Amino acid sequence: GRGTSDVCKTTFVQPVEVPTPTADAQAATKAYVDSHVNGIDGGQQSGTYTVTFDGVGTTPTTKKTGTAHFRKYGHLVHFHLTVDSLDLSGYANGSIRITGLQHQPDTSVGEQIGHIHGVNFMSNTYHADDGHIAVVDHDATYGSHIKVFAEQVNQETVYISGSNNAKVRISITYIATS
Repeated sequence: GRGTSDVCKTTFVQPVEVPTPTADAQAATKAYVDSHVNGIDGGQQSGTYTVTFDGVGTTPTTKKTGTAHFRKYGHLVHFHLTVDSLDLSGYANGSIRITGLQHQPDTSVGEQIGHIHGVNFMSNTYHADDGHIAVVDHDATYGSHIKVFAEQVNQETVYISGSNNAKVRISITYIATS
């Protein structure tokens, strides 16, 4: 028989420090990535800014606003907007435009879409059983903005005119021009 002296024991030794990667197949530590994230073209940014609820139809003299949150790594932007108790008095007969995006979307890559959820906020009068998508866009009239479409048609979604307790959430990750 075998005695206890025949037992094999394997010991794994962790390296004290992972070397700086110099080839594609080599791993990078979290510390290395964190220290180099601002070296990405465009760097890393995060913060808030004000967006304006505008539209192609009738809009009030003083347009409603909301606070958008963003994280930006190089040319990749994550945008999030939450607005509650939004009064849509004065908005009528027009497609939604949420203007004032700080980072211009790269429209050359095609339409970049995200999620939108609204309560008493938007109406799809063309294909009512569909959901909605938020699309980032840029043009001379509205600058960098968001517009909203129903999922299976080309017609844009409109504000619910006169709603006084609207809620909206939008989350989009998109490629920016810079």
